[in-house]
Amino acid sequence: GVRGLGRVGTGVAAGLAGAGVGTLVLEDAGHVTRHDVGASGLRDQDVGRPRADAVARLLRDVAPDVRTSDGEPDLVVVVEHHVADPVGYALLHEAGRSHLSVVVREASALVGPLVVPGRTGCLRCVDLERTARDDRWPTLAAQLARAPAAPEETTLALATAALATAQALAHVDGRPVTVHDASLLLRLPDVLPHVVAWPRRHECGCTAPDPVATG
Repeated sequence: GVRGLGRVGTGVAAGLAGAGVGTLVLEDAGHVTRHDVGASGLRDQDVGRPRADAVARLLRDVAPDVRTSDGEPDLVVVVEHHVADPVGYALLHEAGRSHLSVVVREASALVGPLVVPGRTGCLRCVDLERTARDDRWPTLAAQLARAPAAPEETTLALATAALATAQALAHVDGRPVTVHDASLLLRLPDVLPHVVAWPRRHECGCTAPDPVATG
């Protein structure tokens, strides 16, 4: 599943379909804007259409056999702006659904962590770790959550979508995933990924202690 179909989310959906993922659940209640058109593959004539419908059309161009439908996907790629929504991730975690967080900012992006409930740390662990590093984080996060989303810069969107697609495919294929208990941080202008580790927080209680941290 892909939730959030701006330039990054559309790129992830197209990458997954092109790689052979047969069924995708597309989630976005918005409509295509002029900022979505271009590198993502959406066209001028898509402006004003529901995003999920326009991306479904794009996917059929990329992979004619792909299916887009409602359902409960094995993995949800959640693309958000500024900061991850703790309520949304709590619901996914409680449902036992694996999810990959992608947070896009004006000049940077975070790909990960990819959360496997009960086996890896969760997004609450990330918030607790951020707060331990900077006690102003909860206030800043609340401010960021209210900020309007900026248009996704083209180079950053392309690189972020590619990395998110690669991590999602690694999970689906059962290969090692770099962003378990970690994120890939990209910053303009170089957009080279840097690994940021997120240790599991014992006070969260979402999973067993991190064997690396406790070893």
